[in-house]
Order: sequence, then C-alpha cells, then structure tokens
Amino acid sequence: MKVSVREKMGSLLGAIRRASGEPAPEAAVEVLPDENGMYEHECLRCGHKWRSRRKLPGHCPDCTTVLWNTPRKYKPSKKRKKRRLAKKKEYRTVTCAKCGHSWRTALAEPPYCPACHSRLWTGRAPKPRPTTYKKKSASRAAAGKKKSRSRKKK
Repeated sequence: MKVSVREKMGSLLGAIRRASGEPAPEAAVEVLPDENGMYEHECLRCGHKWRSRRKLPGHCPDCTTVLWNTPRKYKPSKKRKKRRLAKKKEYRTVTCAKCGHSWRTALAEPPYCPACHSRLWTGRAPKPRPTTYKKKSASRAAAGKKKSRSRKKK
C-alpha cells in the first residue's frame, strides 16, 4: 500500500512535536456564515478585516499574503510599516469631457479615457511631445556634406 508524501510528513512532524514536548494543535473551530452567507476574516499579518463568500480565502486583499491566517513569528520593523503605509494611494474620480464616462484613478493626469480612448478627455489640447532629435544648424549641415569624387577617365 502506497503512502503519500503528505502522510509521511504529517507523521514526521507529529513525531518531532512529541519529542520536543510541544502540545498538539487545537481542533479547528467551525466557522459559520452569517445570514447573507458571508464569512468574516481577519489577517493575522496586517490586521485587515474583511468579509468573503469563501470559507477559506486564498490571500488577504490588503497585504496580499497567502499566510493571512498564520501569525507572524517576529514583530515587523517600523521602516517596513512606514513603507506599507506610503504605498496606499489616494484615488480620485475623473470624468471624460468627450463621452461623459467617469472612473477612479490614482494617476494625477491619466493619459486617456478608458471608455473612448480619447486623449482629449479633459477638454483641453494634450501636452506637446518633446522632440527626440535636434535640428542641424546651417553651418553643421554644410560641413557634414561629403565631397563628391569624380572618377578620372583614362
């Protein structure tokens, strides 16, 4: 009879736990949905609370960790916390002057309307694009010309 790797690892981990004197893990508490069929969850990493239709979501919607239901083994540094808070973007609602479509964006000046793809969504002319080449001056143009060589006839 074949034994799966998961069963082998489970028995190995149980043996290690018993040898170290660690208590056995507590039985999982049955989580019941509310009257709307929604489950309440809390991320043990970032503290975010949310409601979901899934009994066991794949990741936290705030910090996107898949380990949202396992507590941290260490306290996060202040720098990391500041960085995470700095990542939060401020969204604003903008409306296209051409088609009337409204959308939320974190960009200061969105390049185009997502509905009609117009670059004139603000109602004013777009900013001119910078040139990628320089025009040659008259003296440079004259100096850059190659002299034509004529072949000598024999």
